[in-house]
Amino acid sequence: MILSVARVARGERLGLVTLEKLIILNCDMPEEKLMATCETDKSESQPGPSGIRKRIAVSFDEYVQSLNMRQLMMIENEQINYLTVEERKVLYTACQVVPTVDPSYVYDLITNKSMNNVEIIIEHLFGYGYPTVKQRVRRECMELRRKAYLCEDGQAFDFVQFLTIYPNPEIFFGEKRKTDEIYMRHAMAFLSRKFEQYDVTFITKLFINSNKQLLPAYRILKKHAEAFAKTKNAPHFVTSAHVKVKFRRLSDSGKIPDYPDSLDELFFREAQFCLYEDEILNYKVNCAAKRKEALEHAERNGLLKECIICCEDCYLEEDMMKCNRDHEFCKNCVKQHMEAQIGDGMSRISCMDSSCTDGHFEISSIQNIISPSLFRLFILRCLRDEILSSNVENIEFCPFCDFPASFGNSEDRTLVCLNAVCQKESCRKCQKESHIPLRCEEVQEDVDFETKKRKFIEERMSEAVIRKCPTCDKKITKETGCNKMTCPCGTFFCYVCNVVLPKDHPYQHFSNARGRCRQDTPLEQLHEMAAKRAGLEALRLFNEHNPESASVKAPNINELAGLKKKTKLATTRE
Repeated sequence: MILSVARVARGERLGLVTLEKLIILNCDMPEEKLMATCETDKSESQPGPSGIRKRIAVSFDEYVQSLNMRQLMMIENEQINYLTVEERKVLYTACQVVPTVDPSYVYDLITNKSMNNVEIIIEHLFGYGYPTVKQRVRRECMELRRKAYLCEDGQAFDFVQFLTIYPNPEIFFGEKRKTDEIYMRHAMAFLSRKFEQYDVTFITKLFINSNKQLLPAYRILKKHAEAFAKTKNAPHFVTSAHVKVKFRRLSDSGKIPDYPDSLDELFFREAQFCLYEDEILNYKVNCAAKRKEALEHAERNGLLKECIICCEDCYLEEDMMKCNRDHEFCKNCVKQHMEAQIGDGMSRISCMDSSCTDGHFEISSIQNIISPSLFRLFILRCLRDEILSSNVENIEFCPFCDFPASFGNSEDRTLVCLNAVCQKESCRKCQKESHIPLRCEEVQEDVDFETKKRKFIEERMSEAVIRKCPTCDKKITKETGCNKMTCPCGTFFCYVCNVVLPKDHPYQHFSNARGRCRQDTPLEQLHEMAAKRAGLEALRLFNEHNPESASVKAPNINELAGLKKKTKLATTRE
């Protein structure tokens, strides 16, 4: 059997006896594994790490050649010139036997812990655990994105892109709103680094008193930091003059907090506004003055443009956008159209002119209009559709982010996402998080019957407000409009009974006097009725398959149906 060290290690605590079984590795995922060329000598009966050197029948040069480029770069970055030849061999061998380990951790064991023996290092890794390559890649990816947001990567701040996403940032970020724990951890890490002269405990109290929002806290700290810089001897706050920075960093209460592993894009947009507030507002004022002058000039010379969608005739040339067939629309209408089509699951943004059947907007123009996060989603969808249309074999997609993965080994049960932002492991069969070594049918959540029952019913009620296209099985939920639905594949179907409608007369289904489906039905009423029916049926099924749970309290179906929110999957509007 082909095994992965990381996957088996997560399933059970490994002993030394089972270590020999882990020398055979599946190394098709460059983010997680190395190219291992270790060969097991079947005649060798000695178990455990003590027999590893005898079973690895490759030279030191072959060690280096077998490592993939990413891992080799990581090892080279650890300044291996400081290691002796023997220590380098230990480093390469340990990384080859345990391909998921972060090389910097092995380097630290060799240099700081004086572990110069492969067997001792392997025993330590499996006995106490270790940081993985995947964790390091994700951490470095997050760090690069943080630096990009805070312009610490040498790139200039893009005022145009920022104001395209947030036309009125002073209003958007200035309003009071609820914040979550991830946001607060980001804020404390950011403020503690930007205002190192202030005690972390003081910054925490100030942040809490500022409604746990970054912008007001940053403004207060910035104001008093500028005032303190002018009068260094005036004790405005608890600063390094009273609490030494060195002492603050070494003390538990004053330790500068780290950024969380996940990245909050909205927080970093607010951080950008904090850092460049004056420049952004000045840029807005200058742009408004230039625009006013340009509008007056265009109006005098009859150069104003009209949008055929919103019928406004007060646009400049720069306010318009063309499809590939030269049909012009204002950017506001185009942006709303793009967001709607991406929400509908489209991978091609069609022209808004009804007479233009084959027109579309280019990817470069789409990138300049929508937000970066929405554009990333659109690109992944384009990639998925392109792969599917090309009939590429052995390609599957991560169920969490749609990132593609190639499978040379069809027996591998786990899909490891190579998207540095995602990196989740999922079961190829049930499309849920990996549960190796258990089979799909063996997976049982360790929760009480009441929680199980509620979750089972809620899942069935959520599925009830989702429709599947009768032709391509695409999941669809309606937000507005009539009950004639149009799938991206071109199929017309009824949202009430899910029957396929004829393309020549789709509305005839609703005009039939004997038909039970109405063309217009209040959406909330339709979803509540469907959710309630599904909830009652789910309750019956759960009690039928779990007789011992019949006496367990059931959730209020009517309450769940009334409070059930529409699931945000690929939405289709008509």
